[in-house]
Amino acid sequence: MKTRPVEVLAVLSLLAGVTVTARASDEATPWSVSILGGDSLGMHGSLRAPVSATNEDGTVALHRLHYDDMFRPRFETGLELGYSLTDALQAYGRFGYEGLDGRTRVIGKLSGEAPTSAADLSARMADVHNESIEAGSRYAWRTGTSWRPYAGVALGATRVKGMDGALALQGATTAPERVRFTRGDTVFRQSVETGVEYDAGNNLGVRFGVEADHTGLASNAHDPRLAALGYDPDNEAQGRWSFPVAISATLRF
Repeated sequence: MKTRPVEVLAVLSLLAGVTVTARASDEATPWSVSILGGDSLGMHGSLRAPVSATNEDGTVALHRLHYDDMFRPRFETGLELGYSLTDALQAYGRFGYEGLDGRTRVIGKLSGEAPTSAADLSARMADVHNESIEAGSRYAWRTGTSWRPYAGVALGATRVKGMDGALALQGATTAPERVRFTRGDTVFRQSVETGVEYDAGNNLGVRFGVEADHTGLASNAHDPRLAALGYDPDNEAQGRWSFPVAISATLRF
């Protein structure tokens, strides 16, 4: 696991804490820094469509490759700089980091001429990490208490790592063959969010939220080994939806 983004966020969090402590004031200010962390409830979308093709080795029947079958969300973290335009409306910029663990899944079957010659084809996906930057706004409703529900939207870009995996045929003695599905790319990103925030006073707040994030379509790798299996050489991947749940600590300075 790459720890550098987490270390950067920890240092920035410490610096923000020192700033707030030095100020030692309950006076509300428009600027804030938020440190957030959480996990995803799941993903939606597919990396490849199902296909059936015949080649020199036999007939290959391949399943649809869903993102949530091929990857498991590891964690999400981020650093956010906010500015309150009014008591209810806030604009913000955010840097985010997402980690996905690659899974091993049976993705299809290879069948020869003999009835007993069918064998499963499996894929071991490599781990993926993505960095994003976005700008957005959120609106919070007054309730007469320290708790306020909110909703927001954001637009930005995500630098996605290329997705690749090692394919292996059940019972084969040959080494797994590594194939690439998508290339590293910078893609469009948009999200909506809702949740509740709590004002703890002393320039400190806490926010609990859930988002629906859409990450755009990454570029096709045009790997000839995928075409040999029967996959369409054109990009069949869909944009990916994820649904992160996070808790944020907000420091106003």
